[in-house]
Amino acid sequence: SLFASSAKELWTTPIGSEVKWHSLTALGSLLVGTDDALLGINPEDGKVGWKRADIKKTNRNNAREIPGTPLLICNTYDGMMNSKVTFMAIDYQSGETIWTAPQMLGQYLGTIPVPEKNLVIFVVNTFDAKDNGVYLMAHDLDTGAAKWSTKFTKPGGIPLHLADNSGKF
Repeated sequence: SLFASSAKELWTTPIGSEVKWHSLTALGSLLVGTDDALLGINPEDGKVGWKRADIKKTNRNNAREIPGTPLLICNTYDGMMNSKVTFMAIDYQSGETIWTAPQMLGQYLGTIPVPEKNLVIFVVNTFDAKDNGVYLMAHDLDTGAAKWSTKFTKPGGIPLHLADNSGKF
């Protein structure tokens, strides 16, 4: 049979940590997320093009490709209960930081890319605003500058569900 031939392994790449997720971008870069880092790998030969140890414990939701661009919008957490959030854009072909927005206190809920308007919108449950709640916060895609922010609902106003196989909201 034509399809009975065995598959041939083209390459392997030691990552050094358990792979939590991977994604092939529209521009052909392979992104790999582990608990320790975010990596860009050349899918042709398996060589690691870049590794960002400062971007840890990512998933497909907080490392979002912006369609039609080489931008990956990421966020990192630290502080008690992961309450300090920093948003950044990186060039996923080189791994270089394009911009970093000021750190804020809040719970990250999502990223909405709007490349047609040159914006990225972050959904954040704020902890340090005068009027805390779930906000939509728009930032310029080129610079990361805050463009506008609007309150969507009261704190905890979006019902959360347990993430698949995680036991976490």
